[in-house]
Amino acid sequence: MAHGASPHNGIDAITIASVFINEVQKVVSCEMPIDDGAVVTIGIIYGGVDLRTGEPAAINDAEMVKRFHQLVIGIAGRDALFRNRRPVAGSDDFGFYSACVPSIYFRFGTGAPGNDAGVHTPTFGASDDLVIPTSCTIYSRFAEFVTAAAAPPDLLLCMHLQ
Repeated sequence: MAHGASPHNGIDAITIASVFINEVQKVVSCEMPIDDGAVVTIGIIYGGVDLRTGEPAAINDAEMVKRFHQLVIGIAGRDALFRNRRPVAGSDDFGFYSACVPSIYFRFGTGAPGNDAGVHTPTFGASDDLVIPTSCTIYSRFAEFVTAAAAPPDLLLCMHLQ
C-alpha cells in the first residue's frame, strides 16, 4: 500500500491497475482474430484520488518553534527532538489556519519498540504509555506559554501522530 505523500514506500495500486488494463486490452487487440468479436471493457477504476490545489503552506511561527523546542528538550530530553527530518510531500489544510494566526504544526512520534507501522496503515498503533503522559505535559506547558502576557492572543497548535 502506498501513501500519496510517499509512493516510494509502498506498492502503487493505480499503477498496477493501469498495467493490468493495458495488458487485457492487448489480449483482445493483438491476440484475438478480428472477426471473433471479442470485447473487453473496463469502465471504472476506484482509486481514491482526490486532487486539490491551491492550499497554502503551513508556516510555523518562529518564536513558537523556539519555545516549543525548549519545552520538548526540558520535558523529554534532547534526543526526543528531531529537527532534521526529511521533508514530507503530504498536504494538509493547516496552512489556512497558520495564515491567520501564529501557529505551530509538529509531528509527535508514537512508535514503540516492535511497532514501526506508519500512519494510515491497518497495523498503526500509538503507544499510550508514550503518547498520553508526554503529549499532555507538552500541551499543557505550551498552553501556559501561550496564555502568558507576552504570547500572542490567538494560537493554533496542531499535533500529527507519527
